[in-house]
Order: sequence, then C-alpha cells, then structure tokens
Amino acid sequence: MKKTRRRDDLQRLGEKPAEITPAEELQEAADLLSQQEAEPPPRERPQPPSDPSLSADEVDPGLMDPAD
Repeated sequence: MKKTRRRDDLQRLGEKPAEITPAEELQEAADLLSQQEAEPPPRERPQPPSDPSLSADEVDPGLMDPAD
C-alpha cells in the first residue's frame, strides 16, 4: 500500500517513477558489495546460554491455552 501511495505522490508532482534498468541494478549491487567489503561486518551478539532450570512446561501460562 505504501508503494502505491508513493507512486501516486510522484504522479501528482508530474514525475514518473524512475525505471531501474538491469545494468543500473547490477551496478548498485556491486557498489553495495564493495561498501560491505570495506567495512568490517558487525559482530553478532553471542546468545546467552538458555537457562536449563526452565523446562518447556514452565512457559508463561498467559501465552498458552489452558491444558484442560
């Protein structure tokens, strides 16, 4: 729905939405790739170890249907 509104706004302003040619798309992808190679990738946050004292049965009952 958002895309449609954007296109309508462009038409209202008398502009046509820019058509991206495959060549431009490839160039854009290559630019993005070279940027990513230049920057070190963000470090992934280590996941905290799951608490073994919590079993699957101890899930918050508000999130589940009553068993009966």
